[in-house]
Amino acid sequence: MQLRPAVPAYQPAAPAPSHALEPLPPTGAMSLRPPTLVAALAAVALGASAAVFAFADPAAAAPPTITVTPSPAIGWSVVTISGTADPRTLVQLNEGAYYFGRSEMAPSRHWAGDPNPDVAEPTSAMSDDNGRYSIRRVVDSGFFFSVTANEETSPIVEMPMQAVPVVNTLTSTAANTVDIDMFASPGQPHLPVQILRRSGTGWLTVNSGYTDEEVVGGTVRNGDYDRSITGEPSGTQTYRVYVGADPLNLLLGGYSHQMTLTVAGTGSGTNVGTPHTENPTPGTTTPAPGTTTPAPGTTTPAPGTTTPAPGTTTPAPGTTTPPPGEPGVPPVRDPDTPPTPPVVKPVPPKQPGLGSVQFSRINYDAPGKDRKTKKSLNGEWVRLTNRTGTTINLKNWTIRDVGGHVYTFRGNAYLVAGRSVTVHTGPGTNGRPSLHRYWGAWNHVWNNGGDTATLRNSAGKTIDTCRWTSNRRYTEC
Repeated sequence: MQLRPAVPAYQPAAPAPSHALEPLPPTGAMSLRPPTLVAALAAVALGASAAVFAFADPAAAAPPTITVTPSPAIGWSVVTISGTADPRTLVQLNEGAYYFGRSEMAPSRHWAGDPNPDVAEPTSAMSDDNGRYSIRRVVDSGFFFSVTANEETSPIVEMPMQAVPVVNTLTSTAANTVDIDMFASPGQPHLPVQILRRSGTGWLTVNSGYTDEEVVGGTVRNGDYDRSITGEPSGTQTYRVYVGADPLNLLLGGYSHQMTLTVAGTGSGTNVGTPHTENPTPGTTTPAPGTTTPAPGTTTPAPGTTTPAPGTTTPAPGTTTPPPGEPGVPPVRDPDTPPTPPVVKPVPPKQPGLGSVQFSRINYDAPGKDRKTKKSLNGEWVRLTNRTGTTINLKNWTIRDVGGHVYTFRGNAYLVAGRSVTVHTGPGTNGRPSLHRYWGAWNHVWNNGGDTATLRNSAGKTIDTCRWTSNRRYTEC
């Protein structure tokens, strides 16, 4: 398959709608005749009636309020959305993954991880006699939330998430070698990782890379990081892990606890490491063990900023290229704001070329029998990978089969260089988990015995195709 140079299409996001309350019409003046007892009583009755109607005007109703706790969420966890609304009112939760922007927000629905994963009714709660409500929600990335009650919608709030390095094992059996097996919650691939060793009063980065994206038995496993670190000094050493930020998903960096290990072998080793720049929590000088407060400078991604999170060893854009197959740190910006094009004379933006985004795997035969259940339908999926060195907006791009079934990327869908997005056949919530989207079909789309998947950009130009002629359950195109 040939690759052609790609230039991302810059398509500005639509502004969020504004919902303003319309003012009440002005009250007309009333002319009174000379006062009599009957006239006075009538005037009082009329004024009381007007007051009743003024209080009953629904336009005076205040929108519900909303608070998310904890914020930031700590890894894959449960948050509580609470606030006030009119008493004894149904409060509907609206949500959207930060990666896909506010335009993708929709009424929240139950999903895998909820007590009733196959129930499709909206997530909601009744406010009590005092107007208070509370809704618990599982989260796996940064999110937008709002609530609606009595046709009034609260302000939209952002909920960041802090990455949590979970170290499964840290061992040393071979001379001057340390083996680490860890997982970055919430389970996201391509997050920058640094393995740190204490040196005096500071820390050295002795190994760095990115969390993995793996497919094991047809199941996607993201966020693992398993490495062997050679050349370590022998004897008692102290280690910890730093997982960097991902502003595109409103994910903040975080440290693991400190771990003491006796390293096998002799001598001071050959792995000298590089000094690690600390990311202290507010009011401290070093990250405390188990710290969950985000590093300064990462809580509000500045639009257009391209500087990596403090403490990462990833080269800045435009300098050293990361190793082949490992993506660079994504730019720090609001996902609703497209990258700013250079200031030039207005010309139609170029579309990404042939092969800029490719089918990297298609699971066309879901595990087990095709029973048209949610689990079976979502076991059928396609994965697209950005093969260029720039971010591409997949807005209005399409995926189709030979039977004419079409999936369209609605709204802005920025795919960072080297990253992949997975589109499942069945229903689900876009962005759960991160970089996963859902076709919403209730029938299997891909033919097991042979089919052709076609990817087209917003201009209708074919970017990539993937064809299979026999059933081997999946193809890597």
